[in-house]
Amino acid sequence: MSIAAVCPNCRANYNLPDNLFGRKIRCTRCQGSFVAGAIPQTPATRRLSKVRPTAPVALPVRRESGSSRSKSSGIAPAIIGGSIVAGVFAAVLVAGIYFVLGSKNNTPGPTVVMVENRTTTVREVPMANTAPNQTLPTEKAPPQPIAKDPPVENPGTGDGSLTPQVRERVKRATVYLRVTLQNNSAAQGSGFFAVEPGIVLTNAHVLGMLVGQTRKPQKVEVVLNSGQPDERTLPGQILEVDRVSDLAVLRVTGNNLPEPLSVQSSKDLQETQQVYVCGFPLGVNLGKEISIRKSSVASLRKENGEITRVQLEGGMDPGNSGGPIIDTKGNVVGVAVAGIRGTTINFAIPGEKVHSILNGRVSKVTFGQPYKSGDKTSLPVTVVLTNPLGKIKQAGIEVWTGAPGAPRPPSATQPAPVAKDSPRRQLLLAPRDGICGGEIELPPLPAGMAYWFQPIVAGDAARMQWSAAHVYPNTAPPLERRPATLALTHRPGNSNPVEIELTTKFRVERNGSEQELNIDLDGQFREATQSVDNQGIATVRLEYLKVDVGVTVDGRNPPNPTPMQQAAQFVATMAGDLRLDRQGSMVQNRLDMSKAPMGSRAGLGRIGQQVQQSLDALAVPLPGNEVKPGQSWTAQRMIPLDVGRPDAGVMDMKYTYLGVRTRDARLEAVLSLDGAIRARDGNNQYIKGKTSGTAIIDVTTGLTVQAVSSIEVDLDMTIEGQASRADGAMEIQVQRTVPAK
Repeated sequence: MSIAAVCPNCRANYNLPDNLFGRKIRCTRCQGSFVAGAIPQTPATRRLSKVRPTAPVALPVRRESGSSRSKSSGIAPAIIGGSIVAGVFAAVLVAGIYFVLGSKNNTPGPTVVMVENRTTTVREVPMANTAPNQTLPTEKAPPQPIAKDPPVENPGTGDGSLTPQVRERVKRATVYLRVTLQNNSAAQGSGFFAVEPGIVLTNAHVLGMLVGQTRKPQKVEVVLNSGQPDERTLPGQILEVDRVSDLAVLRVTGNNLPEPLSVQSSKDLQETQQVYVCGFPLGVNLGKEISIRKSSVASLRKENGEITRVQLEGGMDPGNSGGPIIDTKGNVVGVAVAGIRGTTINFAIPGEKVHSILNGRVSKVTFGQPYKSGDKTSLPVTVVLTNPLGKIKQAGIEVWTGAPGAPRPPSATQPAPVAKDSPRRQLLLAPRDGICGGEIELPPLPAGMAYWFQPIVAGDAARMQWSAAHVYPNTAPPLERRPATLALTHRPGNSNPVEIELTTKFRVERNGSEQELNIDLDGQFREATQSVDNQGIATVRLEYLKVDVGVTVDGRNPPNPTPMQQAAQFVATMAGDLRLDRQGSMVQNRLDMSKAPMGSRAGLGRIGQQVQQSLDALAVPLPGNEVKPGQSWTAQRMIPLDVGRPDAGVMDMKYTYLGVRTRDARLEAVLSLDGAIRARDGNNQYIKGKTSGTAIIDVTTGLTVQAVSSIEVDLDMTIEGQASRADGAMEIQVQRTVPAK
């Protein structure tokens, strides 16, 4: 037998032998003393201590963030909705974590328990028209294909309390969640049956899937009627996790399941309105029975006119995450998600976010490279859905030509044409594993006009919904699917201007705290080929001309410039010595800081590592002979994550030739880049992810003139001796000016 104990000072949790019951114990975390088995008494002013509980409460702590820097960074795969993130997750972790998150001078904002709802889109601005692939702007709120639940009318008591009927129904529908994570640790939280029989809602972070997106828990146990004689435990199947809203959808099967609660919009809530927080504060440390606690609406927080979270006054603690916030009639108006330490300020996800995920929506739309087929031009399109209950039966896109302009709004009926619009063409497909993929024929494009695209979904009973329409931001010539010879020719004396842009956004969880880090690096360089030996190895000097570095932590600029930012002013004193083989792969990468001031060399080293590893990751190995459309070849690229070993991870890359086109009087070949990220052989550390992108090759020289690479990565690491988890993404773009003919 064992007893559960929680330190009242730092909320650390322990499983102790029962012979220690009633004895004084010293906490190994904060060194404070407490009595084993005593119910923790936590004054309101210290309700949430500096360190969150470990198990039994799976509630990450993060900083209350402001709005992070948004940036249009040039070229990237085309995406509507959701979050686009891309790049090489290389030395950025080194510079970001050790110089920013680990900085003693960093003074963050108020600590937030349970991650509140937030947008994770890296960019919101349409791309430049020189891009090989493009991204459409993020939609504010995709339309809903299915009507929301009607309100459940329950008579009130007149004094703001719950009737016995409402109270019992809510108690039956609210469940206690016990989660076994992938590393065998345990986590706990709350949830509730909602909207449809057998559907349980909770937070993504309760499942340990807010940071660490590739790792599902080993087991999710849903405890019904917790603490009652008829308590029973059923397995929960994960249907969907929405990391943007911090919501997760589970399915539970069994007999005599509770009646689902109705989920209502929060738009009719009023400040000071009384609500109730239902769930299991502090897990089961207070007891296994459900708690129903009074709270009140303090504010409806909005972004662009849309309610993103409901601010509550009191009634919530760690362990309530994922539990329902109900009105006096028993209708769910929000989902518990976050609270600021040392205050009575708490947050809930509004009810409309629940319907957004349950009804289904378009997560993103990706466009491939247009190509010619006879006298027709076709465009590959992939539509990715969030569709946990399968309510979307078909999805696709409509395309037409029209005058360029601002995005057009969503619609529940066929949108009316605007002056100069051509007839619409539609691609509508049944989803398979949440994805619809196909090709749509593009209409002829008149001079001065632009292509318009509008995602479309069909729900039950063939109800159609149109998302917001956007102008396609790239009208590059379509590809010709014919063979081409792809070979790199090193020429001594060549001098090529190079521009590199990196945009990084990732989250790190360490010691129970979560922080979000953004790093932007823009640089101008010149690469000069100095010599080529008899084996075809080229010696290249990379001159650093100018580099700008931007850093934010939880949406805020650090109070003091980071070492990278301080060193950027001396970047022209640094250079790189590179050696490239016949295919263009980097076989040597050395920084020359002999002219750099001593105090700047650490920061310059971080900048140089990012730049040169980015060039290495986007160095496309060419086969040196003729290739046919669809032909692929492979190579391996290193991801040097500074987590104890410089060669911790690798990218297994696949390069596919798509075709050629003539642009700016040059023949260029277009390649797709795809790869899987893994730990290097012999390294037991968890590293997993994926990469994709596009490269444009000048056929005459074999030089890569434009490239974008995207990575999403999830890994374990050690920061200042503490085991940590990180995930995120980065976007790298390289543009090279090739010599004139």
